[in-house]
Amino acid sequence: MPDIRTSALGGVPFGTSSTRPANPQIGQTYYNGTIGVQEIYTSSGWLPATGANDFNVSVSGSVTTATFTKEYFAGAYTIASALTDNTYDIYVYDTTGNQVGYTKSPSLSATGNFNKIVVIGGSQGDLLSFSYKTTFTASSTTSEITAGAFISSVTPTALNTIDDTATIVGGNFSSNVVVYFVGSDNIERATKSTVRSSNSQLIVTRPDNFPTNLGTYKIVVENPGITRPTGSSLHILNNAVTAGTAPNWTTGTTLPEVRKNIAYSTTLIATDTEGTDIDYSVVSGSLPNGITLNNETGVLSGTYTGADFITTNLVIRAVDTGGNTVDRTFTIYSDDPVWVSSGSYSINPGTSGTISLQATDLSPLTYSIISGTLPTGLSLNPSTGVISGTPTSVITSNSMVFRVTDSVGHFADQTLSINSPGGLSSSYPVSSAQELTNSGVTQNGLYWITLGNGQGAQQVFCLLDPAIDGGGWMVFFSTTAGETTSTYRYSESREDVSVSPLTGRYSLGYPKRSGVSAVASQGKSLIYKQGGSGWLRLNSKVWTDTTFNSGEFRHEFNTSLVTSDGTTDSTVEFGATNYNNGGGGDMGIAINSDGLDHHGGSYYMLNDSCGSMYIYQYGAGYKTNTSLSGFQTSTISCDNSHNNQYGFLVAMK
Repeated sequence: MPDIRTSALGGVPFGTSSTRPANPQIGQTYYNGTIGVQEIYTSSGWLPATGANDFNVSVSGSVTTATFTKEYFAGAYTIASALTDNTYDIYVYDTTGNQVGYTKSPSLSATGNFNKIVVIGGSQGDLLSFSYKTTFTASSTTSEITAGAFISSVTPTALNTIDDTATIVGGNFSSNVVVYFVGSDNIERATKSTVRSSNSQLIVTRPDNFPTNLGTYKIVVENPGITRPTGSSLHILNNAVTAGTAPNWTTGTTLPEVRKNIAYSTTLIATDTEGTDIDYSVVSGSLPNGITLNNETGVLSGTYTGADFITTNLVIRAVDTGGNTVDRTFTIYSDDPVWVSSGSYSINPGTSGTISLQATDLSPLTYSIISGTLPTGLSLNPSTGVISGTPTSVITSNSMVFRVTDSVGHFADQTLSINSPGGLSSSYPVSSAQELTNSGVTQNGLYWITLGNGQGAQQVFCLLDPAIDGGGWMVFFSTTAGETTSTYRYSESREDVSVSPLTGRYSLGYPKRSGVSAVASQGKSLIYKQGGSGWLRLNSKVWTDTTFNSGEFRHEFNTSLVTSDGTTDSTVEFGATNYNNGGGGDMGIAINSDGLDHHGGSYYMLNDSCGSMYIYQYGAGYKTNTSLSGFQTSTISCDNSHNNQYGFLVAMK
């Protein structure tokens, strides 16, 4: 029988090495008298129990060597420094001098029995205590499904497409193991499906909702009902997989114009970095009637038969096979161009100039002429609508029809008058202000006119505003508020004064006045109030080539009158005198029944005692006794003039 006895310490069996229990169980203890230590049975066999293999080493210098009188067993030792100094290197050797362990930390693992130790470093006088720990050799396992699941790898690492799968390798996977994908938003997205190949391998299908903007996803595995191993976090594999990228739109935000009653087709294009298939759908807004979207190809097609429209909020989504989406807001429209240019334009003959035709549309426009021709020397740029060049002759009236066409053939027509009237340079004078008016010119100002009586081309201020009795008037004289009775008179100025007659003194010398009269073919005269508040038109010329030719001459005749407020008078008398004596040199318009008073034979003063006068110009001051067309009513006294109140000008056509 084996020598199995019980020791005096706790009833632990004891004996010699040869009398150890024949069929021990792991964890069973035994005192081995042969070696003098208590042993414990492990999967690796009998090993010294904790505390039975401890020893101390005293550090005696920079290098300490100690040879023991016995062998210490292989295994794990913890090292405690009395001075808490761990700045050492420790080597242990077996009885033949082979190194069986090394450490620079407070733990030592000896691969064999040893009887010699060398300590390099540490603190002199320190005591290093080596405590032996019984070492159990554990087997590696992945099948403990009642513990937390763990993950070690995943392939592939890119799941770009819906229903892509990945193989997860790890362990402890229960039959109902759950797998999550977690992005930067920290939301756990469960797999679409999980297939358990074994307790150490899974095949999972990625979620359909797998946003691409959440970075690289980590994978989390979990056995339901089991606490996750958050100490080691081996249930998490960080930076595990990517979800691919969202598509990119190639098509611009403004779609080609939809032509009315014509088949329409355009292709929407979005691309995917992974090269997956793209589908398209309308998210918001609506397509025009008759136009549909092919969800597979992205083709918009059909025939539109409605009116003009512009849709700016059509949102279309592109989605790749990974479920990644990108939206774009489009503008789609069917719209005729709209003209901005209107009316008439002019370029002076002999002068380089440009006219820019303008129309609006969302697509490029082309300009053309469908009726009429441009003046010689001008040309139209069809792409820009700019008319440019130098007219080679005077064109007084040139009505044309222009067409503007957009990229799909929608068009709009506009009638414009483009003339090259004379009057803007001495090289191309006009025959009268009426010629300018007939050419559509409406701007008051100085123009070159070929005057009669041998005067040739001269600059004359012309009233071309149609509101001034139709325009076409040539001004030869004006007076202004503030002039004194002795400085400026209707008959006094024989030289040119070129200030604008609308605001100040203006006069043509006698020869030019006669030249204006010679080309005033309508034989009409205008008294126009400065400031534009009224006018009087006499149906006769108030200046001829014989007016005031010489001597003390008075000029008067009977005529009819029309005013801007509609008043008419068929019996009025116009008179003028050139004699400058005591304030002579007057101009007057009087009621014919009373006539003009010449104030004796020594000088001529046409004031009729200042009564019954439409207009009486006494020097620069002038008077009326009517409220006609804004001309103020005067007093009877000739001395109470209306100086510093308003001026007027005289013109003919």
